[in-house]
Amino acid sequence: MSPQTIRSLLVLALFAASACSSSTTEKMTSTSAIAVVAVPPNPVAPSPPAPNPPGPSLSPLPPAPNPPGPVASPTPPSTNPPAPNPPGPAPVVLLPGIRFVSVPPPQTVERGLTATFVVLLRSINGFHGDVTMVARMLPDNLLEPGSSWTPQPVTLAPNQAVTATLKVATSGATPSGTHTITIEGLSSDPIEGRGAIQDSATIVLTVH
Repeated sequence: MSPQTIRSLLVLALFAASACSSSTTEKMTSTSAIAVVAVPPNPVAPSPPAPNPPGPSLSPLPPAPNPPGPVASPTPPSTNPPAPNPPGPAPVVLLPGIRFVSVPPPQTVERGLTATFVVLLRSINGFHGDVTMVARMLPDNLLEPGSSWTPQPVTLAPNQAVTATLKVATSGATPSGTHTITIEGLSSDPIEGRGAIQDSATIVLTVH
């Protein structure tokens, strides 16, 4: 057999094989199509949705400001009348009077001699008038005879001062030692109904 004949046979064999293969493929395709149509497909479960990707981290929010409180309603005007002002302190009444503003220092005398004391008496708050001067020595509130005031009485003008001199006599009967003498100024009050105005002071006499 010639090589050309062998080549022709191989071509025919390949063609036949190709035809058989095509026929078989068509039959399988038809069968598969029928099978697909005849058998219902299995239900496919739906896939769950993909989770949302985490978003960017958020910075913490500042605290919310406190809400404003309720608005206070205006207070209605009071219908009561205002309370009267309380009475103030009573005015101070400066009453007229007299005052010893200067007394002499202590004195020392020998028994039987006379001690001399000069005092200053002043009118206060407009006092004016005559003032009677009095001196009393403990223990019996009496001075030795010969004791006296000069002048007697003392006359005061408003808000003026005058001096008065007290002579205290001693004798052999005068006890030795230190004696306290109380001096007083007495006057009638120019304001009716007040009684006497007076002031007092003390002086000291030592007798040897």
